[in-house]
Parts: sequence; C-alpha cells; structure tokens
Amino acid sequence: MHGLHDELNGLLTMAKPNPDGELAQQMYEAAFGMTQDYFTVYHANVALVIQIENDQLRQLTVRTYTLGKVFVGMTNINKQCLERLHYLESTYHKTKDPAVQISVENYRQIKGRLVEEIKAADIRFHESAQQSMALLAKEGKFST
Repeated sequence: MHGLHDELNGLLTMAKPNPDGELAQQMYEAAFGMTQDYFTVYHANVALVIQIENDQLRQLTVRTYTLGKVFVGMTNINKQCLERLHYLESTYHKTKDPAVQISVENYRQIKGRLVEEIKAADIRFHESAQQSMALLAKEGKFST
C-alpha cells in the first residue's frame, strides 16, 4: 500500500501543471507520446492488489490505474493525430488539393475533440488518484 501510494503521489507531482495552467495546455496541444511504463509498482504488484480485502480500496485502486492508462493511451492517439494533421497541412500547402483541405479540416475537428477528452481524462485520473491515496493511507495506517 505504501508503494502504490508513493507511486500515485509521484505521478501526480510529475503531472502537476503550473498555477496558470500553461503547462497543461501545452501538453494537450503537443505532439508527444508516452512510451515509458509509469505504473511500475502497480504492475509489479497487481496480483496483490486484486487480493485487497477492502472492496472499495481494491476497486478504486484498479479504477485509478485504468484511468491513468486511458490518459496515456489518449496522449499517444493525440500524437498520431497531430502528426497526421501536420502531414496533411504540409501536403495541402504544396498541392492546394481541395480533398486534402477537407481532410485537414476533419483532422482539426478530431484534434479539438481529442484535446477536450484528454483534459477530461486528466481530471478523472487526478481525482481518482487523490481518492486512492487517501484510502491507501487510511487502510495502510500511515499519513500522507
């Protein structure tokens, strides 16, 4: 429980945007993907996690890590979408092909929806992680 708590705390600290939200907005708009496994403690102990007797804690822990993985997956999809959008924009500037222009507009719309979904996934993960950390600390009888 200590390890899961510490891992979640580290993830929240690492992903914490600066007060004006500029870092978060840049992150949502950037073409970066996540290939690193940020859930090392969870993956190494998943067999123990599913044996947690406290149903609420077990379910919340699994939910939190699932939400974290959804967030990571969405950032990777965002990266692919942005790379495709840049390619299409470049192609359109070279060819002025109306069909390519339509594709550019479609990808811009997709990108806008993805950014909103990533923001929502980020919020859901942060909220669930904070709840998990509090419950882990309580169940493990240590302070945060």
